[in-house]
Amino acid sequence: MPSEEPFLIIGASGFIGSHLLAHLTAQGIPAVGTRSRSGKRRGVPDLIPFDLDHDRIVDTVGRDFFASPRPVQAVVCAAVDNMDWCFRERETSRRIFVNRTCRLMDDLVSVGARPTFLSTCFVFDGAEGNYDEDHPVSPVNEYARQKLEVEQHLAAHAPQAWTLRLDKIVGDNPAEETFFTQWFRLLNAGQPIVCIADSVLSPTFVEDVAEAIRLGAVHRLAGVHHVANPEQFLRADLARLFCRAFGAPDHPVIEKPLAEFRFTDARALKSSLNGSRFARLTSLRHTSMNEVIQRFHARISAR
Repeated sequence: MPSEEPFLIIGASGFIGSHLLAHLTAQGIPAVGTRSRSGKRRGVPDLIPFDLDHDRIVDTVGRDFFASPRPVQAVVCAAVDNMDWCFRERETSRRIFVNRTCRLMDDLVSVGARPTFLSTCFVFDGAEGNYDEDHPVSPVNEYARQKLEVEQHLAAHAPQAWTLRLDKIVGDNPAEETFFTQWFRLLNAGQPIVCIADSVLSPTFVEDVAEAIRLGAVHRLAGVHHVANPEQFLRADLARLFCRAFGAPDHPVIEKPLAEFRFTDARALKSSLNGSRFARLTSLRHTSMNEVIQRFHARISAR
């Protein structure tokens, strides 16, 4: 049975947050969401403006919201769009995404809410891939170090909180900016798709992540879990699968070493996660990448 506990989605104007809000609402689960004060995502109405750096969540949402007979499930989806920004603007990013995020978590716990935090596969160094929850962490970039600090804060101060680590999240909507959208533009323009060589990832459908968050609430999960599609791909092989779905099996897919991409900060080459523990606990079944790509293709064709 779906959880009837109300959800608060902090960052509901983003990719995962907007899908989570729609997923819960479609199932009749009460949910409200916040957005940054700078704007709101198209198609996500009635979001509460909330500035993580300056606002306090109880003042913004209202203490009465947290007085629900059932504890509020507070999902923190707020994140940066560009990992390199965390490196270039370390002081600002640490203030917002470590200090202020930990303050937010403490505020949520103080009013009886159960925090859920979305973390990253990049807490691992990328040397092996297929990481499970017991593998030692070794973040290679500033973005991941900041995520890990929040994880550690929750472990020390909010053992009832739940952390989901995620790898690459994809969608089937061509109107949303994912790498499937980017690949389609290149395919349509007759330009090669350039991929990081030897990059291994576990791409996961955004709707499956939304359902995983719901299931986490139902099962009262705490601690750290990996939510990841069991399919793991070389990035270039996923691009070739995408091209075949569009009837272009010979479209050029070029692989270049990671160093040639000249990222400002480091990247984990093999970022894939092992999500079998979460799947066993919840019976979540993931959507295959072939099906997601076929849905993407159908939506393109229906335009």
